[in-house]
Parts: sequence; C-alpha cells; structure tokens
Amino acid sequence: MKRHWMLLTLILLLPTLLGLTTLLGVNAGTANASQISAAIVNNDEIATLDDGTQVPGGRQIIAALTKDDVNGEQSLNWSVVTEETAASGLHDGTYDAVVTIPKDFSQSLVDILVNNSGDVPQLNLEVADGSSDAFGTLSNALAHSAASEFGTTLTVKYLTQSLEATGTIADKIGQAADGARQVADGQVSATNGARQLADGTSTLASGSGQLADGTRSLANGASTLSSGVAQLTSGSSSLADGARTLDNGLSALNDGSTTLASGASSLAMGIDSLKSGSTSLSDGASSLAGAVAKYTGGAAQLYAGMTQSLDGTSPSLQTGAQQVAAGLTQLDQQLGTLDTTALNALPGQLSAASNGASTIKTNADALPALISACQAGSAVACTGATQYAQGISAGAEQLATQLSQGATVAQNSVDSTGTQLQALKAGVSTLSAGATRVSGGIDTVVANMGQLAGKNSSDLNSAASQVAAGATKLDHGVSQLSTGAHQVASGSSTLSSSLAQAHSGSSALSSGASTLADGALEANSGASQLSSGASTLASKTGELVSGAQTLNSGANQLVDGLNQLSDGSTTLADGLQLATDQIPTHSKAEAASSAKALATPIDVTSTSGKQDTTTSWSPTAAVLALWLATMVGALAFGALNSKRVDSAATPAALAFNALWPNLIVSGVSAAILGGALRIAGAMTTRPVATFVILVVSALTLAIVQQALIAAFGQRVGLAISVVLFAFQAVLLVGIFAGQPTSGFIGGLRGAMILPAVEGTLRALVLGVGATNLGHTVGLLIAWSLLAFIVSIGAVAKRRQTSVSELRARLA
Repeated sequence: MKRHWMLLTLILLLPTLLGLTTLLGVNAGTANASQISAAIVNNDEIATLDDGTQVPGGRQIIAALTKDDVNGEQSLNWSVVTEETAASGLHDGTYDAVVTIPKDFSQSLVDILVNNSGDVPQLNLEVADGSSDAFGTLSNALAHSAASEFGTTLTVKYLTQSLEATGTIADKIGQAADGARQVADGQVSATNGARQLADGTSTLASGSGQLADGTRSLANGASTLSSGVAQLTSGSSSLADGARTLDNGLSALNDGSTTLASGASSLAMGIDSLKSGSTSLSDGASSLAGAVAKYTGGAAQLYAGMTQSLDGTSPSLQTGAQQVAAGLTQLDQQLGTLDTTALNALPGQLSAASNGASTIKTNADALPALISACQAGSAVACTGATQYAQGISAGAEQLATQLSQGATVAQNSVDSTGTQLQALKAGVSTLSAGATRVSGGIDTVVANMGQLAGKNSSDLNSAASQVAAGATKLDHGVSQLSTGAHQVASGSSTLSSSLAQAHSGSSALSSGASTLADGALEANSGASQLSSGASTLASKTGELVSGAQTLNSGANQLVDGLNQLSDGSTTLADGLQLATDQIPTHSKAEAASSAKALATPIDVTSTSGKQDTTTSWSPTAAVLALWLATMVGALAFGALNSKRVDSAATPAALAFNALWPNLIVSGVSAAILGGALRIAGAMTTRPVATFVILVVSALTLAIVQQALIAAFGQRVGLAISVVLFAFQAVLLVGIFAGQPTSGFIGGLRGAMILPAVEGTLRALVLGVGATNLGHTVGLLIAWSLLAFIVSIGAVAKRRQTSVSELRARLA
C-alpha cells in the first residue's frame, strides 16, 4: 500500500519536477553565457595621422568587445591570443568563436578619415563547427554591436572635423570675396592696359607689313646664296679629288727620285774611277808619241805585233782596239735607241770593253819579246819600243780595271731613271768617241808602223801624236762625263728634296681641300636652311600681318570683355560675401555636439517587455513535462489489461473505467505544475486561463497516451509516443524560435497538441501573439474524442477471438 502511495505521489509531482528541471537547465545555460569562450586575434598595426596622432584601431575594438554590459557583466569570456593559438583552440573546442582584426584595420580607418576612402574596415568572425547556433548568433551580434559602436565613434569624429571645416570654408570664401573685389579693381587697370594694347597692335600691324617686304627680299637673296654655295661645294669636291691625286703622284715621284739620287751617286763614283784611268791613258799616249820618234827602228816588228796575233788565236792589238771602239759605238747606239730597260745591257757591253782592254794588254805584253828581237837592228829603237809597249800595257790594264769597275757600278745602278740614262748616254757617247779615236789612233799607229816599217818615221810620229791627242781628248771627255755625273747626283738629291717638300705641300693641299669641301657642304646645308627659313619667314610674316590685325581686333574685344569681367567680378564679390554670411560656423564644442546628433539622429528610448528566462521558457517546459508525465501515468496505471478486457462491461465503459484514475492524477499534477511555475517566478497575465489550459491539456494528453497503448500495445505505443514527442518538440517556439505560422509546417503546428498549447500559453503568460483560447480548447476536445474513440475500438477489437485462438486456448 505504501508503495502505491509513493508511486502516486511521484506521478503527481512528475510534471512539476520535469518542468522545474527544464527551467533550471535553461536558466543555468543563460546565466553561464559569460562562460562561452571566445578569442580575439589582433593583427592590427597602429597607424598615424598627418599630425602625428596614433590610431590604435585594433585595441579600441578589443576594448569595445570586452567591456562590461549595463549590468557590469561580460557577455562572453574573451581572450586575446595569437593567430596560431586561436586556430588550434577553435579546432579542439577551447574557443567557440574567434574574432580576427586584420593587419590594415587602423590604416583603413586613417584612409577613411584623411583620404576619404570608401573601403569599409573589416572584422573576421569564425565560429567553431561544434558550437550551437545560439553561440554563433550571440558572437556575431556582439561583434557587430562593437563594430557599430566603434563605427559611430568614427562617424562622430569625421562629422566633427567636417563641421569645424565649415568655419574655415566660410573664412576662405570671405577671403575669396575680398579677392574678387581686388580682381574687379584690377580689371579697371587691365581695361586701360587693353586699350594701350589695341593701339600697340595697330602699330604692330603696320610694322609687320614692312617686315614682310624685307623678309621677301631676304628670301630671294638667300636663294641666290644657296645656289652659289652649291657651286662652291661642287668645285671644292673636285679640288679635293685633284689634290688627292696630285698627292698620290708626288708620293710615287718622291720615291723614284730617292732611287735616282742613289743611282746617280753610284754612277758618279764609277765615272771618277774611269777619269783616273783615262788620265793615265793620256799620259801614256803622250809618252808613246815621244817614244815612237825614238823607236821607229822597231816599227816593223811592232807593226807585225800590232797587226798579227801572237799565238794565232787571240786577236791582234788593232783588232782589239777596233772591238773596243765597235763595242762602245754599239753601246752608244743602244743607249740612244733603247728606253730605260736598255740600261740592263750596259754591264755586258762594259764587260766586252774590259775584255778588249785585256786583249790590248795581252798584245802589249807580247811587244817586249818582239822588241827584243829588234834589238839587233837598233838598240835605241828597241828601247823605245819596249817603253812604248810597257806604256800601252799599263794603260790597257788600267783601262780594263776601270772598265770592270764601271761595269760593276753600272750593274748596281741599272734601276736608275730616265734622267740618269741621259747623263750616262752623254758620258758613253764621249767614251765611244774616245774609244773610236783610240781605235783610230791604233789604226793610225798600225799604218804608221807600217810606214815606219816602211821607213816612214814621220808618219809614225804623226800617228803617235794623234794617239796622244786622242788620249787627251778621251781624258777630257771622261772629265766632262764625271762633271755631268756629279751634276746628275746633285740634281737628283735636289729633286728628291724638292719632291719631298712638294709631297708635304700636296698633303696639306689635299687636307685643306677636303676641309674646304666639308665646309662647303655645311655651308651649302646652312644656305639651304637659310633659304628655306627665309621663305618660311616671308610666308609667316604675312601671317604675322594677319595675326597683328586679328590681335588688334582681339584687343578691342578684350577691352569690352574686361569691362564685362569687371562687372562680373563685382557681382562675384557680392555673391561670395552673401555666401560667407550664410555658411554656419561652429566652435569645437558645437561641432562635437552636432556631430553626435548627426551620427545618431534618433535617440530611441526603449521600453522592453522582455521577460526573464523562467517566464519565457515556462510554456515550453510545461507542455514538455505534461506529455512525459501523462505517458508515465498511462504506463503506471496499467490501462486495459487482459482481466479488464475480458470483463462484462461495454467497451466504452471499460475504456472510461481504465482512464479515469489517470485523468484525475493528470489534472491534479497539471494544477500542481501551474502553481510550481508561479512559485518559481513565471509571471502570467491571465493566471486562471493558464491553469485551465494546463488542466485541459493534461486530460487530453492522458486520453491520447491511453489510446496509443490500447491501439498498439505497451511497447509499440510507448515508442510512437516518444516519436510524437520528439516531432512536436522541434515545432516549439521555445526550442527553435521563428517557427512558421503558415504553409505545411504552420498547418502541422496548428494541428498538433504541444505546439498549439505552447502558443496559447505564451500568449497568456508572456502576452505576445493571439491567445486563440477557443481554438486551442476545441483542438484539445477534438483530440480527446478521437483518442477515446480509438480506445473503445481497441477494446472491442481485443474482445474478438478467432477460431485459431480458441483452439490454442482449448489445447
């Protein structure tokens, strides 16, 4: 018995316990909202205004977020941490939300205040994935509230600066008005100056006409100058080309004259050696002439020796002399007929002459033997013949040596020029003449020797005299040849020096001619430009005349315009002064006060009907507690067990008999719940209606719970009751605010027991929304009737027994 009373007491108090527990949990959650951990990451860098004022925007946002509310409490548990700590804390659940202040936050504020930037500073809010929507909503609201408050501060500061600036603008406009008056005064002076300008432009137009005539003359003269300079350019180019050609020719001639001087010097040295030999020959010939007169006695033998070969192979003295004369004559002819290349034959011819001289020496060497043979006839004649032979031999040897030396010198001078050849030809001609005379003299000697041999001594003496005369002439010719050779050498040196000077002068001439040509080209370019510029100047001078006339007309118009401008400046000064008088000015205090009024133009005085957490959550807690309590009561009172079903009562009576204990207990427990909520602090505007709804709701829920168990059995009925409880819980406004009132979900909420009762209770307790009391009572009655009919049907169905069941029972 005692156990039954304990169970009954528990069932009666169960709605109250469930309701109060729900309210306690909600109040604890709301009271501990400040324990929600949130992090602040301040990456901001302090910015500086132009006047040096620092703007620590990040710190100010931190202060706005972490400041206490009106009750002196913090809304969230804020922590200022690093970015890495915030990221890890958000991941592991240490923080439910993170507010990140970016690096350029303060600089963005400065850009707004100073640079009129339109970029809005941003704060980044990140909520943990595992946090509830309430946490996210609360964090977001707090962050936006702080940003809004901070933004209002910025707006006030910006408007304060703007309002203070209006006074400055007014001052500046006043200064502009003064300036406009000064401009108006200056316009009068400008008008007078414009009149003077008009007079001056008239004079300019007249003078520019004369200038136009002069520029046309200048253009004609410049054209003529350009033509002359062009001709000078052409002539100077030709001069430069000729000078370069002359310079190249003189350079080659200078090189040739140097070679000529060297060859002429060598030739002069050879001729000097030849002159020494010819002098000895002349002396020998003179001695020979004297000796011939003494040695006519050996003339026959001498004649034989001179006309006959001693050994039968070598030529005689007469023949050798003739060969020398013939060779020299041939050399002279070749020099007269050949050009410069014929000089190459000179060494051979001189060698032939040297050979002839050697032959004479050989024959002369044979004379002593012949003379010795003549000694038997006349000793004096033989002695003279011997001396004569020795003289011829010495002269011939000397001649051969000199001719050989001359051939060597000639071989070294074969590259001499035409001038050397002319001098050489003169010398060779003289030598040829001398050799011819020698040959002739020898012939004469031979003839005389013949006569001498024929006892014609006078002829022999005459021949000897002729030989001496020929040798003298030969010596004289060689002397002339030597003088000519030295003159050639001296002239060649002089020529080489002159040509060197001429070459230097021609180089200077070529360089000067090139410079003249370049200068002429530049002068031609300048003359062309002068001609073009003079033509352009002439054409532009005409434009100048037209422009001066236009300027004169414009100056007259300027006078009229300045008069109008003076009037306009006066009007502007008056208008600016009027604007200055109408622009409001503010002191710093007035600007700050006006800025606050403009930033928050409407001051809202809120009268909030906000209830405490207990009152606002009491309707939701009540309906949840009633559903759970009636479900437990239906299980506790054992509704419609097998003994009752098999009784003789009607199904309706049986259903009511099983229901009424739970109805009484549910009604009483609902009344207790209403009183407990009132005691707990849940205020209500209509307490009687609230109690009525609670009791009627409990009765209806008791009937519904019995119907579920009766229709589906205890286990299945209990499961369906739990599902319906959860389904209706998510439709409650207390759990999920903002439930729809129309559409499919709105229709479900209006047809289901718990959402409908919660809405009515919220209207009765909180005074919000329509009470719909009649609709709710009617809905509860309808659910009660429907559930009771389901219970009667379930009882009637359970009393029906099938044949198989009877067989099972009888067995």
